[in-house]
Amino acid sequence: MATRHSARFTCEATALAVRHTLQEMTGRLADWAVPADPRVELAVAEAMNNIVEHAYADNPDGRIQLDVSLIPQGLSVALSDRGLAMPDGAVPIGEMPAPETLPEGGWGWSLIHACCDGLHYERTKGANELTMVFQQAEI
Repeated sequence: MATRHSARFTCEATALAVRHTLQEMTGRLADWAVPADPRVELAVAEAMNNIVEHAYADNPDGRIQLDVSLIPQGLSVALSDRGLAMPDGAVPIGEMPAPETLPEGGWGWSLIHACCDGLHYERTKGANELTMVFQQAEI
């Protein structure tokens, strides 16, 4: 890869701002000629909405930073926020709920794990850092 592509987006911790930021991200990926991959948008949307709902508990004063980079393995998406830490200081395992119960929620981390080829979380100096890697053969 001759040219290094990276972009940073920031948004308020609201559902509407997350939606707009996702549109900006997918537009930038298209500008870079990255083939559309629904796994990316799904995982990033789930993670950002978790930040809104849980880390900031719907506090619109919170901010989310989204860093997107093309890397040799494919695509790296890093999310940062200064909200509450993940329970137990780690990414939830993300086991699929029992289908017969048809729960309305609880699918998010399962979907994120299923979509990502790499997932890393750490809490550093009061900030949450979640990095997702998506391998893409076309890059």
